[in-house]
Amino acid sequence: MKQLSEIAQDHHLSLVEDCAHAHGSKTQGKNCGTLGEAGAFSLYATKIITAGEGGMVTTDNEKIADRIKRIRTHGRGGVGPVETTGLGYNYRLSDIHAVVGLSQLKHLPEFISQRQKVARSYDSFLSHTSWARPQLVRAGSVCSYYVYLLKLAENAPIQRDELATRLSQKSIGTSVLYYPVHTQPFYKGILDRNPECHVAEELGKRTIALPLYNGMTDDELEFVKQAWREISESGVEQYASVN
Repeated sequence: MKQLSEIAQDHHLSLVEDCAHAHGSKTQGKNCGTLGEAGAFSLYATKIITAGEGGMVTTDNEKIADRIKRIRTHGRGGVGPVETTGLGYNYRLSDIHAVVGLSQLKHLPEFISQRQKVARSYDSFLSHTSWARPQLVRAGSVCSYYVYLLKLAENAPIQRDELATRLSQKSIGTSVLYYPVHTQPFYKGILDRNPECHVAEELGKRTIALPLYNGMTDDELEFVKQAWREISESGVEQYASVN
């Protein structure tokens, strides 16, 4: 973000943050959502805090705040018979969703603490698995762990999709986050050329998210670890002796 901010300033560009998963996260000592002119957070059901659906935008720019308020309410500056001054949509959270979101917000520090505890336990447990590397959290940053992400080594003894299948057979759900946008049928159809996004493609093939959620118990965490052990003991650990 520091480098992107410098590029934006040098070229008079607006910098907008995609903070969909970053509630409570910090980078370089600063809160995510405060680094650009605006930051957009998701409040979808799977996020760290949720309103059931919808999202929120953070900004300290009054003009942007006013523009967002109008866009979300049919281009009007308020509720009721107020003049429509621009193109807008029906993007408002309902009052019910907002109440749920505000209640969840009060619990954000608690949720992050729980998730970080689970992540530290995973880190310790997986430190002996040389072919699976957890997400790196750099010094001066705080990760709120929307998910617990692993990157498998290129020569790992089991590929990502097969690992997901084996874990599923042991009643462990995993996620892929995400397939690169430029590989999706819609975007492939509208792009003039195939972009070279080697890092995105590598991550799209070799990353997997293990279970992590608010309120995850020690027993549930141990259940995941035991499934991982059983998969390793069934032949995956031969990688360590070869390498």
